[in-house]
Amino acid sequence: NAQGKARDDLAGLVARRRMAENEMASFRDQIAKYESSARTALAQGKTDLAREVAARIADHFKAPE
Repeated sequence: NAQGKARDDLAGLVARRRMAENEMASFRDQIAKYESSARTALAQGKTDLAREVAARIADHFKAPE
């Protein structure tokens, strides 16, 4: 029936939203780790390494092609 289909569709949407939220949390954690590494590299005068880490952070924000 239509009500059952609507309930199933809603459950699917909720599940996809949770998965997307978990993926975003994972990205935030990775970026925080990379930022910490970049700051440490800069503090140690390793600017090339800091730039490489910054590039990795930027890659996380690129839209898929």
